[in-house]
Amino acid sequence: MAASLADVLTIFRLAQDKKVPIFSASSLRFASGFQKARKGELSAGSVMGCDVWSPCLLNDKHSDLFWYGIHGVETLFTIMGTGCQSVTRTQTDGTEFVVGVWKDGRIGTFRGIRTGKVGYGAVVFGNNGIADAGSYEGYKPLVDEIARFFKTGLPPVNPQETIELIAFMEAAEQSKTKGVPVLIDQVLREAENEKTITVQLNISNTAKLTFNNQPVNVNELAQTLNDLTAGKPDHRVKVILISEKDTSLESVQNVCNSLGNATLANFIYDY
Repeated sequence: MAASLADVLTIFRLAQDKKVPIFSASSLRFASGFQKARKGELSAGSVMGCDVWSPCLLNDKHSDLFWYGIHGVETLFTIMGTGCQSVTRTQTDGTEFVVGVWKDGRIGTFRGIRTGKVGYGAVVFGNNGIADAGSYEGYKPLVDEIARFFKTGLPPVNPQETIELIAFMEAAEQSKTKGVPVLIDQVLREAENEKTITVQLNISNTAKLTFNNQPVNVNELAQTLNDLTAGKPDHRVKVILISEKDTSLESVQNVCNSLGNATLANFIYDY
């Protein structure tokens, strides 16, 4: 949906203001086994806890779990629902392990896999037993929900659940850095109060780059953007990159690799 919790909050707020129905979801959310687990329809019964796993590739342009671990995190919230209170994360070269403690005392974990055999799955610990919750079932379950959404205008996922699972990933990022558990409420407050400077960059099909309608050298771009927050350490620069038709992918990647501390918030390609 976005690369930060603050952007997610902004998207939902704008959608609400303009009365535009929206939702965001991984295709794993609607797999039949995960849906049955959520409803307590597996042999395990009501969900008392859950262990989830999925691939978790990393990408240096995104906070770690936002790039691919989000699929496993979405599975975790599909089964556990909302109410996560704190997040603790451990990272090694080949594995992420994130523990969430829910307000009612339940514990859910996400294991992100980068080495060895990878796959998707979940085990549910319930009041009646322990059960395998199934795995990935392709895109059809999600596409069915999208088609239904287009017809009814009713989102199949509550915005609060999406916001909380994004907050879970952001809290995990902070936990990795600080080495301590991080509260979901804390990261939500920080995101709601985030101060940003939004700028627009335009790149032509001849690789010419302009910032505020003035030419800028891509080699000087990072410093130019970093200078915007000089004396404003509580501000973050977000970039909207608009690319002219027929601009090469190499030129776009060159700009994206030269943003310094700024974040690419949106990319618009002129077809």
